[in-house]
Amino acid sequence: MEELVLYRTYAEDDIVARAVAALEKGGIIIYPTDTVYALGADATNPAAVEAVFALKGRPRDQPLSVLVGGFAMLKRWALVSPKQKAHIDEQLPAARTFILKPKKAMLVSHGNVGFRLPDHWCTRIAETLGRPVTATSANVHAQQNPVSITELRRIFGKRVSLYIDAGKLSKLPSQIVDLTVEPPRLLRE
Repeated sequence: MEELVLYRTYAEDDIVARAVAALEKGGIIIYPTDTVYALGADATNPAAVEAVFALKGRPRDQPLSVLVGGFAMLKRWALVSPKQKAHIDEQLPAARTFILKPKKAMLVSHGNVGFRLPDHWCTRIAETLGRPVTATSANVHAQQNPVSITELRRIFGKRVSLYIDAGKLSKLPSQIVDLTVEPPRLLRE
């Protein structure tokens, strides 16, 4: 059953608790980020990750990015050299996804993983869950990003457990910076 939560109507703690409860049950959420709406699932739950790939119609060889709840969580999941950390520190709080080598294989990718650490309350979802959350844009693969929950509900309907409506988000997706190469390379502007 889908649930709609209006960001300005509920306390942030309540929204985070509802999101985490849905994720812990293996559900999919759509949540706002600092850029666009994202499709979220517990990135450690195989069925939930597969559901995100299926919802998007995304080929399995194109990885999903993940949201982490801060730098401490990033260090638990990714190998981050001092040079890479300095680069991340330099880039934040801009809207960036950083490609890094995971410490161990992750369900969202067959190799390196894109990690998001936005300057936005959505990081509290991953922090409270205690695990990364998928952070792929909430759209059908290769189509434009819907800017409102009304559009997203029309596309995904009851296949999403929780929609967090923060109004119209018309920003572009984050830039992607590959930190696994030297010098770091911008993959998406």
